[in-house]
Amino acid sequence: MPHKTRPMAAVLLFTGLNAVLVSTISPVYDFVCFLPYWEQRRTQASGAGSCIGSHHDMEMEVNHLMSCCFLLHQ
Repeated sequence: MPHKTRPMAAVLLFTGLNAVLVSTISPVYDFVCFLPYWEQRRTQASGAGSCIGSHHDMEMEVNHLMSCCFLLHQ
């Protein structure tokens, strides 16, 4: 066998990576969910009696906001 496998190192790396990802998702989720932009959209939609938009429009806006946040934090 030309290459030694290191299962313990792989398990530790996998666990450590998951721990980092779990610890960073909460601040990102809070930042995106509690943006003043969403509150403004919510009040405009309820005040004007109009619909917020299609699901596709909302996905595009969320993707745009996430990419902007990613660029700002680099």
